Amino acid sequence: MKIFHIVENLDKGAVENWLVSSFLESRKFNPELEWTFFCFLPLPGALDQAVIDNGGKIIYSKYKISDKLLFIKNLRKILKEGKFDVFHSHHDYMSGFYVLATIGIAFRSKILQIHNNHVDLPMRDSIAKKFLINLFWINTILFYDQIIGIANFTISRYLGWIPFKKKGVLYYGFDLNKYKDIKPFPIKETLKIDNDAIIILYVGKLDPLKNPIYLLDVLRILNNPLVYYLLVGEGPEEQKIIQKAIELGLQNNVKFLGWRNDVYSIMLASNVFVFPRVEHEKEGFGKVIIEAQAAGLPAIITTGIPQDAVFLKNLADTLPLQNSEKLWAERLSVILNSKKPNQLNGLNVLMNSHFEIKNGTNNLLDLYR
Repeated sequence: MKIFHIVENLDKGAVENWLVSSFLESRKFNPELEWTFFCFLPLPGALDQAVIDNGGKIIYSKYKISDKLLFIKNLRKILKEGKFDVFHSHHDYMSGFYVLATIGIAFRSKILQIHNNHVDLPMRDSIAKKFLINLFWINTILFYDQIIGIANFTISRYLGWIPFKKKGVLYYGFDLNKYKDIKPFPIKETLKIDNDAIIILYVGKLDPLKNPIYLLDVLRILNNPLVYYLLVGEGPEEQKIIQKAIELGLQNNVKFLGWRNDVYSIMLASNVFVFPRVEHEKEGFGKVIIEAQAAGLPAIITTGIPQDAVFLKNLADTLPLQNSEKLWAERLSVILNSKKPNQLNGLNVLMNSHFEIKNGTNNLLDLYR
């Protein structure tokens, strides 16, 4: 079977990392499957070599998406010559554009996978943009055989009132086994803070939607010099966070580590995880929430995170955002004064769930069978 995926490029994106992990896992028990990754950005990625070394193929688009006709003609040529069995697209509304290249070409299945809840296209806001969003959405309904979301809310949000027959949820699979032998990151030694320091951890992009700045007012209410807010990630809100921390007199208790490849190790050394995402536009899923649960890390999240991501109910509290800083501070105080759960308990439960990489990859391949 020949499987064709359309992605951005095989670099740091969450979608691409999950997809390549699933590809590598599939090689263990279905090595006969032929995977091709079509990257619309003609840029080498950090994951390219792993795909090539394990028998996958990568095709970079010769044309930018803005060169609409040339892009579609080239994509159609690749699809016709490749004689693929499965066409699997990962770009919600843009997939309504890509699918034009498939018209008249036979596939066993054409699958659209929805990874987020953004209603958007990569173009300036305009009447034309609104028109194209609706047109491409209609195309996806008409021309795809299966439409899959990464959470229940995600697929419901995309389809709306349409009674699409072949819809479903496909959860990401994680290589949880590798977490067993990871040691806690030496946060206190690295940051040169007190040995009794308490770490509130945020992981993600520092932007208005993820809303990490919200925790500063919570930190002010806690008013505990031993409590540190550690942010792992980068983004446009970083300077605003720094400025507000200075205004509140918290600059010594707010620390930044940038993007890291050892997030799980940092989680093991933290006391509580927070994800104060805005509630009006939900996260597609919340991969980092699963990692926190695997680390046995208590978490406080908002309703901006789909509840599908809360697998271990005893480890995550969902709190409102508006005028709730005091509520967050009270809940954090309770967590920080409680014994931290055993990390292996949560990890062992998750390893027997649909979030485990082998189970998740089997569920992915079931879409193709």
